[in-house]
Order: sequence, then C-alpha cells, then structure tokens
Amino acid sequence: MQTTDAILSTIRAHSSQLQACGVSRIGVFGSASRGDMSPTSDVDVLIDFQEGKKTYKNFISTTHTLEQALQLPVDAVTAGSISPYIKPYIEKDIRYVQI
Repeated sequence: MQTTDAILSTIRAHSSQLQACGVSRIGVFGSASRGDMSPTSDVDVLIDFQEGKKTYKNFISTTHTLEQALQLPVDAVTAGSISPYIKPYIEKDIRYVQI
C-alpha cells in the first residue's frame, strides 16, 4: 500500500505525460487521501482538464497513465460527472496536484 504523499509524488513525477493529455490538475480523494487504503483499495481521482481538452481519449489516456504510474487501479471522475449529493464528501478530503 502506498502512502498519500507517495501517491501525490508519483502523480507529480508524471506531470509531463498528464499535461500531454490536457490535464490541469488532479485531486486524490477517498481512502488514498485519508491514508487508510487497504490492499484492495483503488485510487479515487478527480481530473480537471484544460479548456477544450476534455475528451474521451484524453480521459482514458489519463486514467491509463495513472494506473501504470501508481501500479494500482484508478477510479477517475471529472467535476461535471459528480453527483451533487456526493460532492461534499469528496470535497472534504480531496488533495490536489497541480499539473
């Protein structure tokens, strides 16, 4: 299991690949941001794209890049896809990495 700081550091280390996918920032939330991951945990991420770069291809490429870099499953969402009922729970523990 990786620590929150290790996950954030790995994402930062792959910023050039993520920029190429049009990513502006990534927020890590859930167990990965709280530091209570289990051996079966995935990494929950909120992806913000640069204007005009939010495409299906960029979303899939970003998710693939993160899974390869972290060597963990990634559950990715964009801000527009989050239910207003779930959003407050995500916002309370999200940790952002500026790309």
